Amino acid sequence: MIIFISGSSGIIGKQLIKQLYLTYPNATIYELGRKKENIDSYFIELDLLNSNSLKMDAVFNRYKPVLFFHLAWCTNHTDYLISDENILWEQSTINLINSFYNSGGQKFIGIGSSIEYDWKYPSPFNELNSKLNGNNWLYGKSKINIFNYLSNIPNISFQWDRIFFVFGPAQSKNRLIPLIINNALNNTKPLSVNMNIGRDYISTFEIARQISMMSTTSYIGSLNICSGKSTLLSDIVSKIEKITQKKVTISSDEFIDNFDVQNISGCQDIIKLHFSDYKYTEDDFENDLKETIKYFY
Repeated sequence: MIIFISGSSGIIGKQLIKQLYLTYPNATIYELGRKKENIDSYFIELDLLNSNSLKMDAVFNRYKPVLFFHLAWCTNHTDYLISDENILWEQSTINLINSFYNSGGQKFIGIGSSIEYDWKYPSPFNELNSKLNGNNWLYGKSKINIFNYLSNIPNISFQWDRIFFVFGPAQSKNRLIPLIINNALNNTKPLSVNMNIGRDYISTFEIARQISMMSTTSYIGSLNICSGKSTLLSDIVSKIEKITQKKVTISSDEFIDNFDVQNISGCQDIIKLHFSDYKYTEDDFENDLKETIKYFY
């Protein structure tokens, strides 16, 4: 079996490719990208934003991948929600989808986001009934456009994995959990954090596990990749303090959040439908935090 993965150098991709080798031990896995990141893996040089459909067709027709895990997208924390690069990735992804299925590909697994859900409605969000609108961000709308594109192709198998709030090794130092960890370890300036909001945080380790295990099922459509509950930021701060044995310094300044939503979480109904014994416990969450914190030492 041939498997393609794009975005394998990202914080989720690095964990997913490890998981795929475990889930598909007899497969040959090729990474797509502009430059080789993993010296132990197979690599195909393909600039996804600057390759036309003919070049993509040539690559897919040559290798005939059965599965395609497409993670590549714009991820710059400062502007990914509004960047015009989202439009470029949207068109590139459509071209990749077409090349994949035209070459005989069997299942496309794409990465969506909880931002696709309409956050004006209460959590937990579910795949079948919760409204989508992208929350007026180009990122969210482009992701929805790809989901709709896949949904309108007849007789294909695909999964659209909506990932909620992420933490894990090598995450940008400007993201919230790295900021909290760095504050505890290095006594940086006090952080402005609303300790009373809840977010469905899930580690890159568990994200990779959920994506990989669901890819083995016959399920078609969107699914949530999440912890299944909203965790208060005060609880996350307390866990980090417990693990590091150091104090996190919180500023008295008013916290400003572009999201302005009290609680955001997803449900795990689809995963539990296919894996009735699946669980992601508080201990699992804390162990993943420990592994993440090790990266900062």
